[in-house]
Amino acid sequence: MAQWWPRIRQSLTWRIAALVGLAVTLLWLVAALVTVAIFSREMNRVFDNDLKATAQRILPIVLRDRSRDMPLGKLGGGDRRDDDFRRRDPRQLVERLDRKRDTVEFVIRDASGAELLASANSAGVDFPPPQKHGFTQDRNYRYFCDRAPNLGITITVAEPLNQRRSELHEVMLGMSAPLLVVVPLSFFAILFAVRRSLRPVGRLSGDLARRGPQRLDALSKDGMVNELRPIIGAINGLMGRLDAAFESERSFAANAAHEMRTPVAGAIAQAQRLRTETQDPKAAARAADIEATLKRLSRLSEKLMQMARAEGARLRINDQFDLRMVLGMVIDDFTRLPGGAQIELSLPDTPVLSDLDPDAFGILARNLTENALRHGTADQRVDVGLTPDGKLIVRNDCAPLSPEVLSRVSDRFARGDGAGDGTGLGLAIAHVIAERAEAELELRSPLPGTDRGFEACFDASPLPPCRDNV
Repeated sequence: MAQWWPRIRQSLTWRIAALVGLAVTLLWLVAALVTVAIFSREMNRVFDNDLKATAQRILPIVLRDRSRDMPLGKLGGGDRRDDDFRRRDPRQLVERLDRKRDTVEFVIRDASGAELLASANSAGVDFPPPQKHGFTQDRNYRYFCDRAPNLGITITVAEPLNQRRSELHEVMLGMSAPLLVVVPLSFFAILFAVRRSLRPVGRLSGDLARRGPQRLDALSKDGMVNELRPIIGAINGLMGRLDAAFESERSFAANAAHEMRTPVAGAIAQAQRLRTETQDPKAAARAADIEATLKRLSRLSEKLMQMARAEGARLRINDQFDLRMVLGMVIDDFTRLPGGAQIELSLPDTPVLSDLDPDAFGILARNLTENALRHGTADQRVDVGLTPDGKLIVRNDCAPLSPEVLSRVSDRFARGDGAGDGTGLGLAIAHVIAERAEAELELRSPLPGTDRGFEACFDASPLPPCRDNV
């Protein structure tokens, strides 16, 4: 019970089932008690009628026999049958005729109260004094008394109450015994009905679970019960406001980064011109510092634009394209840089198709490669590979990362040791793209089978048809 009670209190399904089951049980008990009360009243009425009918059957017979015997005594008193009949004890006569024990006992009295006739087992019954007519009762017996008109002869019939109690107990047992079966079955039936009735709640929960910053479209009201429609309407209104707020933030970041590009580029050009035209070494050094700072600001604005693009775009498309083409163009850009980056590219011979947006894949591949070049050991190549099943793998040599560092390298503006002029957004952008595209990005350090290195593995394979694209 200690384990089930918290579950019942916390579960709406179990609470409804338990409360309804308890209500059904109580209603059943009330109905059973009312039925037993009605049955007891009707049973007593039937038994009283039988008791009354018994008295009314016996008394006329006794009166007839008595009227037949009286004339015989007056005719001369010599009739042997009359003498024998009068000498016999009426109790013995009835006892001799009684072949099996009856539940009804009786006694017949004359006007003076003397017993004229009694049933065989009436001695154990404490009959009440004769009365005019009607029913009486004590702890053990129910009595009915009837009087013969103008003769003063009375009959009192007694019936044991345990017979009535036995009948009533059997009825009560018959009414309560089904509860042992009906109540558990009713509980499970109610639990089943409640669970089926609450399926729309589970469907709504699943729809909400699939929503996120990348998907804030309205929830569908199709197939929903009326009780949930106001809730869905309120949630849709909330998601609309969230979508507008997210869009405003993304637009601001993208516009701010875009607007910064032109003045920053102009400032870089002015710093470069100042450095070339000045003859003062100190001024040239300051101009170089200004140029480096402005270039870092330019890279930051570029990363912010990529982040806004990753957060606001639809990263899965209806068509599929070959990932090899995009990855090849990205790596070519790195190899054309001054000094030439040491990158080993491995591509499969067959097309690698994916429904991931090409621009998003290009941004992700560029950031993973740039991160490997920036944080890898100098003069060591970076391995970039694409598997036939759509997995992009970027590896570089470096000192192994601790689990604590590895768990936060994909946070925004998290910069590792030796990051130099990095922005701290490269892996964060890759993580956002993977999250928005419902793909998996795994970061490992050290490399499998070694004690050094870092690896980023991104699964760009198409989503199954049964899943919703974002």
